[in-house]
Order: sequence, then C-alpha cells, then structure tokens
Amino acid sequence: FNYAQGKVSPQAFINGFVSYTPPSSHWSFSLTGRNLANRLAYQSITWGGTPNLWEGPVNPPRTLFFKIAYTR
Repeated sequence: FNYAQGKVSPQAFINGFVSYTPPSSHWSFSLTGRNLANRLAYQSITWGGTPNLWEGPVNPPRTLFFKIAYTR
C-alpha cells in the first residue's frame, strides 16, 4: 500500500570493529559492535488490515561479539 503512514524514514546506525594481534603471536582478538546506540526502528511497515493497525519488523537491538582466534 502506498500510504504516508507506511513510509520508513532514512535511518543511521552506529557500528564498530576493533582487532588486535600481538607481535610474533598466533593469537588475535576482535570486538564487533552493531547498533551501539540501541536505536530500535521499523525496517518496513505494513497495514494490518484493520483501521490504525500498522506492523512491521524492527531492526536487531545492540549486539556485541568478542572473538579469539588462533592461527598456525
């Protein structure tokens, strides 16, 4: 449906990545963060079939990943 209520405005999210490998080491460490501001917003909006019922998926919340890797 082409309704003004179904329009999703432009969005921006803050993501980050940092990695460290010690000199002469086989180990590496990394930290990744997505949606660091924890901004929740609709990714799309659909009319639910009854008046004033609009629904849609929301982006994932703040997510952090920590990785330790060993390479030969």
